[in-house]
Amino acid sequence: MIKVSLATLLVLAIGSVAVVFTASNTVPPTSAGMSIISVGPNEIKPRECSGITVTNIVIVTDGLQTGTAFNDLMLGSATVSVLDGGAGDDCIVTGNLAAVITGGLGNDVCIGKITSLFDGCESEVIRP
Repeated sequence: MIKVSLATLLVLAIGSVAVVFTASNTVPPTSAGMSIISVGPNEIKPRECSGITVTNIVIVTDGLQTGTAFNDLMLGSATVSVLDGGAGDDCIVTGNLAAVITGGLGNDVCIGKITSLFDGCESEVIRP
């Protein structure tokens, strides 16, 4: 009888320890929530264009692209392209080594590579 009682106590003790360990693995409630933040062209423009309030994003996929009459953020592609800002104050960024960047009318910031050709840009930035 004592052997059975001792074995029963041992099983109960092990079971209690298992319950204690699993009870301590709870995740407490938090007050963390979800925030949705709208991102526009002014939040993604390069710092060199901080003086321009852009209203449009123009993504150049290939060839010749002319911007709008508004303040554009023009993003060039990796292929050979000709970027023309058109009217407005534009931030023009080339994505390749062989681009022609024309600022057009307005106050334009042109960002390109050492091999880019700049024309009519009020500010020229060369990146490696």
